Amino acid sequence: MGQGPMLRRFVIVCLAFLLLVLVGVLAVHTPPVRSYALRFVIRAALSRGVQIDANRLDYNLATRRVRLANVKVSAAGDAQPFFSAENVVAAASYRVFFGEVAIDEVTVTNGAVHIVRRADGSTNLPKSSGGGTGDPAPLPIARINAPRLAVEYTDESANITLRAPALTVDLSSRGRLALDAPLDLTIGSTSTHIDTLQSDISFDGRDLQLMNLQFSAPELSGVIDGMLALIRQRPSIDVRVVSDSELQNAAKWWGQSADAPRGGVHIEGTVSGPLSEPTANLQLTSNGISWQRLDVATVAARIQLNGDSLEVGEASAGIAGGSVAATGAFTWQDKRARVNASWRDVDAARLLTAIGGASVSPSGRASGELKASGSIESIEGWDVEARVALAGGQRGRGRIPAPGEARFRLARGQWGSMRVIELETSPQSMFR
Repeated sequence: MGQGPMLRRFVIVCLAFLLLVLVGVLAVHTPPVRSYALRFVIRAALSRGVQIDANRLDYNLATRRVRLANVKVSAAGDAQPFFSAENVVAAASYRVFFGEVAIDEVTVTNGAVHIVRRADGSTNLPKSSGGGTGDPAPLPIARINAPRLAVEYTDESANITLRAPALTVDLSSRGRLALDAPLDLTIGSTSTHIDTLQSDISFDGRDLQLMNLQFSAPELSGVIDGMLALIRQRPSIDVRVVSDSELQNAAKWWGQSADAPRGGVHIEGTVSGPLSEPTANLQLTSNGISWQRLDVATVAARIQLNGDSLEVGEASAGIAGGSVAATGAFTWQDKRARVNASWRDVDAARLLTAIGGASVSPSGRASGELKASGSIESIEGWDVEARVALAGGQRGRGRIPAPGEARFRLARGQWGSMRVIELETSPQSMFR
């Protein structure tokens, strides 16, 4: 008899508890509570220097899904959003019920990323909080899926604009990156388009691994493999590049579209270092390059390129039956160049005819050295030292043998000494 009423009381308590939980769950999903949750998210983000604007926040505790509608994200106090989307849906992991921040997937619909670097060097991205001594925590998201993401980058100081109207981004352990529409790149008044950009990728919450990233543009095509360390105290890049360039298409980048050189260049090397200041170490080779009437064979060059300078550590080529070797450097900020060159057994008449179409030229094999440095903006201020030696040579139509050696010196734009060391044939005998 006593157990019956007690059992009924227990059942009533359980039903009341379940009803209370159900009412609580229903209350959490009501519009007022959702509005409060959205305001809480906005305040929490603002405390970290990020401004979030959204029309609506929806969530479902049973399915662990959260949706933000008509989202705009910007740095606090900056009117230019760096991210916007029609919808952002996050599916939380079951581990969130045990106090762990973990998201299985984030899906972005009609998303757009727009990064601006202004003329004063500032950007529209949130400022780094800094202060840490180690790497930040990895991104607790297993997958980020953003089909047809629009990406735009503008650098006002360098006059660079990059636009990708549709880029599929699937960041996961077995992800993918691919262009769905051509990417446009403009630097100054020169532009190009990248038709192909696709790669298998792997993202572990910190580092992005590129596997066989293929790219293709009229000027350049190739493959990139390597890693971008992104969620790190010091983000960095370490990739290997193998590519081929057609000079006739690439010449517009140095203002030579009307009279472009012809030939292909093979490029291999690495790009590594801090993500903000990477350095490229490249090896360039070509079987042959032609410009006007000049043919250059077996070209090879080793270069280092970074934000400060271009260094040519070693370069060689075959010209007019002889060989040329050179090293040099160019610094971007002060626009100064340095060249050290030497040449051996170059057919002087053949070279001068190819360069200038001279009807009369000295014959023989030329050798010598050149050291030069100065500003590329003006010949004034250049320092040049050169030695030219001519050996052999035969008299013929338009060919005059002039064996001997001469040294030249240009100091700050003014010719200094010009000295003939040896002349084996008298000037009068040249014309007999």
